Amino acid sequence: MTQALFTLFEGDGFLSDRKVAEALDKHQKTLPRWDKSERLKALGWPQPVFINGRRHRPRPELRTFLQNAAAAHVANPFKT
Repeated sequence: MTQALFTLFEGDGFLSDRKVAEALDKHQKTLPRWDKSERLKALGWPQPVFINGRRHRPRPELRTFLQNAAAAHVANPFKT
């Protein structure tokens, strides 16, 4: 799954929140809650870009967030 996740986020451009939520196995309504989380912002969670009234996330910033989140988990896997 991890390889497929990074493949989805390869390249430039944007992904819709629907596709991001699907790739992360989360509900779409979770992403706006994550937008408010200071802890996730510190890990590089990208703010949405509105295109035709829909939320999208920049692929490069999503890749950075995933790498930072993985590194934070490895550094302290038992922290909640």
